[in-house]
Formats: sequence, structure tokens, C-alpha cells
Amino acid sequence: MRAWQFEGAGRPISLNEVPEPEPGPGEVVIDVAAAGLCHSDLMYMEVGEETMPFL
Repeated sequence: MRAWQFEGAGRPISLNEVPEPEPGPGEVVIDVAAAGLCHSDLMYMEVGEETMPFL
């Protein structure tokens, strides 16, 4: 399957082939049709956690 992966602040996300997850006891695997990123997610990806405001 393909997965977008974040590998650290200041680095671009990358689309990679990864193994299909295997559910454990009492777990299920779901298919995700769509996902989104909010402004704070994008800011964290660009500059990292040390610059995020304290809330």
C-alpha cells in the first residue's frame, strides 16, 4: 500500500510503499478514502515543534 510519511521538520513528506498492516486481537484495519492537513500540521512540518505557540 502507499502511505504519505513525515520524516522530520523542514523535510518534505514522501509517498512510499509500505507493508499492509496486520490487525492484532480486537483490532481492525480500515481503508482511508481521504485525509486532510490543517494549517498547524503544515506549520509543524515546516519549522518543527520548538516554534509552536504554547496554548
